[in-house]
Amino acid sequence: LALGDDPLAVRALREASFYLGIGIANMHSGLDPEKIIIGGKIVQAWNLISPLLTSQLEELIPHKQVRLKDLVIPSSLVSPTFDGAQAMIHRKIFRSINVP
Repeated sequence: LALGDDPLAVRALREASFYLGIGIANMHSGLDPEKIIIGGKIVQAWNLISPLLTSQLEELIPHKQVRLKDLVIPSSLVSPTFDGAQAMIHRKIFRSINVP
């Protein structure tokens, strides 16, 4: 709906990106990850939230050692939870096969 310029949806998306920014800033400060991959349906509206998220992160992360656009990356996976679960099942299946 936000992509169709629905004002309530755009407002909800802005609010979600605000809280996402707080979470990412906390992860960055506490864990200092090399990359933060964002997945799920919110990635479909990445072009709407990316500027807001970047602006907020610039305020919340005072000491940046990596460019924010290189730190926070949208995932191209449609269903990352399912893909991860599927990979775990395949790993378990193929680990049990003994190849001569």
